Amino acid sequence: MELADLNSLYHRTVQKEYDWLVEDLSNLLFAADADFFAGSRDTFHAATTKLHSRLTDVPEISNLLDLFLLTRYLLAGNRAPGWVASWLNDHVDWNRHLPGIEKGQMQESRFRAVPVVAVCGEACVRYFVTGLVKGGPDGDICPAWAAALLDQESRDAIRSAVKAALQIAAIPPGGSLYCYPLTVANQRCQFTGSSLGLALAIGFLAVLTDRPIASRLLATGDISDRGEVQPVGSLDIKLKCARVKGFSAFMQPDQERGTPPPPDMEVIPVAKISDAWLIGSLHTPGRGHELLTLLRMLEDPQVFVNNMDHVDDKWIRWAEKLGRLKKVTDAVTESMEFSQRFVDKLDLVLKSWNLQAASTLSALISADRFQRMKAAAPLAAFRFCTLNIALNNHRGNVAGADKWAAVGRKLFPSALKADINACADYLNNRYVSRHNCYTFRSEFPGELADLLACLERRYAVQCDGGCLAEPVLGELYGTIAQNFAFCGPGFLTDFDEYINRSVKAFGDGQVSEYKHQILREFCYQVYAYLDAGLMDRAETALLTYLEVEDWSQLRSKMVGKHFGPFQHAALARFLADSRLGAEKNAYLQWALEHKSSLSGANHPWQLWSHNIARMAQDLGDHESATTMYLLSVKYCLSDQNGPTVKVMTLLPLSGLKTLNALDKADFEHKEKDTLKAVRELDSNYFKLLSENNFDDVLDTVREQPRVLFPFTYR
Repeated sequence: MELADLNSLYHRTVQKEYDWLVEDLSNLLFAADADFFAGSRDTFHAATTKLHSRLTDVPEISNLLDLFLLTRYLLAGNRAPGWVASWLNDHVDWNRHLPGIEKGQMQESRFRAVPVVAVCGEACVRYFVTGLVKGGPDGDICPAWAAALLDQESRDAIRSAVKAALQIAAIPPGGSLYCYPLTVANQRCQFTGSSLGLALAIGFLAVLTDRPIASRLLATGDISDRGEVQPVGSLDIKLKCARVKGFSAFMQPDQERGTPPPPDMEVIPVAKISDAWLIGSLHTPGRGHELLTLLRMLEDPQVFVNNMDHVDDKWIRWAEKLGRLKKVTDAVTESMEFSQRFVDKLDLVLKSWNLQAASTLSALISADRFQRMKAAAPLAAFRFCTLNIALNNHRGNVAGADKWAAVGRKLFPSALKADINACADYLNNRYVSRHNCYTFRSEFPGELADLLACLERRYAVQCDGGCLAEPVLGELYGTIAQNFAFCGPGFLTDFDEYINRSVKAFGDGQVSEYKHQILREFCYQVYAYLDAGLMDRAETALLTYLEVEDWSQLRSKMVGKHFGPFQHAALARFLADSRLGAEKNAYLQWALEHKSSLSGANHPWQLWSHNIARMAQDLGDHESATTMYLLSVKYCLSDQNGPTVKVMTLLPLSGLKTLNALDKADFEHKEKDTLKAVRELDSNYFKLLSENNFDDVLDTVREQPRVLFPFTYR
């Protein structure tokens, strides 16, 4: 609420536009996320005193103004300035408006505003405020002045709304529910019928679960004690009113309607409170059809697996928290067909690098559901293990990868009889897990060598038949090349050999479907050649990877979303290592300007941030360098990441040390977190940390980062 809002209300009083004033004071469409008042107590007091002075002839509206101010305070919660409570105590009669509630317990309570459409001749929208209050009134949840505005059917509907809400969420000990309408308390019946029941059930659930309500959604419907949404009348009139009042979606009972809705309004039919609450807590304008898809997903395993990679993963997490996914996920894991399709979709999500969505979907398969999947579709269960190894590898979660590797190991013999490609994928991801532990050895694991030989024989036969691509072999060769690069520049010849083998297995540039896989091999070359000090070769590989001919073309490509996280990471690492001053400065300025939209906690953004900091430090911008080093530390130690990434905190800490920007207390905390991460990694590899002072280790990391962080790990 701004001073301009209060001045606008005052203008209504001057013009005696009392009907419009009542509408303004009854409207909370944009209040849910708003602060109470953006100004001082004195300014607020002067404006409201002036307002009240114009309302002495209309005491009912003066009381509505007080109720409006109280309501805005309750909805603002801890966003309200500290002076508001005392001002309200001094100038508003709390007990008149909110009897039965102790003023001192308001901050321990929570409130939501839910719109209700009422039809008394004409349709209008009024807001009810629902509350979960500590202590609270005995008996009816509505204050007496509010009950006088409701007919018996409306009062019964509120009681049914409470019972329906309690089917989903319980009232905590010591709490009670409360509600009142934000309207003129004129002792005349303003609300008739039972159609407000659905909206109020959503409002009660919002306070019981401490969730927001979709602000642009208007709901109407009768509701039973058991939560069944039942038909109501005047739907066309209510829908028209909702549209006029600025709502973008209209929730109604699942019933026949007279005329089709206008194209700019989403009509969402529901049959039960659980569906209504799911939509009411998740809806955003323009996405109603997706939420209806989500509802179908909860009931039909085929619809679920068809759409699981398209629906917002936050919605899936919320549906799971509400217990709405048990039935459908049980059905998915008890079916071979649905299990296979679930795993296929999870694979697509993981390949798109949407790690949060992949984590959400993976978490749906509990231990019991995995056992069902294993019985119904053992190969799908094996592939599910592999995908979880990959997911944990991406997060740097060593323990998680090991857990799923052990489960997959038991399924490996039977999987080998069915699908050698699935087995190759499993061993490939296990190989990556070894890198995640910082275990770098040039020899192949024996099991991998045997399977590799088998795949090479098959590939030779395919080539004789004219088929140039064997992607599973290309992926294995790429991982082997990475392993040689991790082992150091002394294995550069082996690295180049397996990069070439990988490119050939992906069709040697003659199969367009594998273009991006081949480009990834050039990414590996950038890092390997940088480690070897071969700057010219690294630059050639980088420009090829970024699909540009020269640096001037690169600058034009920075506009838009041509590059993903790995392109940015490779570019930042190259420029940080190089002496290309103009290019370095140009990218640095662009990166600093766009860092909020570019970066994130997922790998490799922690390394990108570190290398941006190196560039800033190299160019003398110590303030930006400090900011980016601290950002890198934050990403490294994010709860999303495991020890593989957490130990990389040594890199930005070493940079902060050179800038004398380490806070002593905070540094000790970061040191502790870093050393804790090392315990899950190769202890022999990290002897430098166990045998030396942490401060000295930072000096070594700054001067010789490849000692601990070779290849793509910096």
